[in-house]
Amino acid sequence: LTEEKRESRAPDVAIRAGKSILYSIFQIYRPLRDLIKLVRDVERKRSRLECLFFSACSHLEELDRQLANIESLTDDDGNAKKRLSTHSVMSSCLTCIQAHDKMSTELRVHVRHIIHRGEP
Repeated sequence: LTEEKRESRAPDVAIRAGKSILYSIFQIYRPLRDLIKLVRDVERKRSRLECLFFSACSHLEELDRQLANIESLTDDDGNAKKRLSTHSVMSSCLTCIQAHDKMSTELRVHVRHIIHRGEP
């Protein structure tokens, strides 16, 4: 029947979006890490910015795990499991973006300090 052959394209779109978000954020990982090194205080205690950075990185790793899990699903796993996994990917994407937004907001607070300590 035609109804049985029709499948939603939404899971594919969600997975592609998740991969794009993962790739995009991973591309800015090293420059962000370098900026955070400039902010590091003389103390050995982690700054709020460093804590937010490590939290954002853990969310990025979670998104990567979710994407790996969904790609390992087979047709035998069923549509319900795929939908649940797709929902997990979308949720991880949102959490990852929010974590990086918080980090960028905190980074803006330290702009003068970064410019002062950065290379001439």
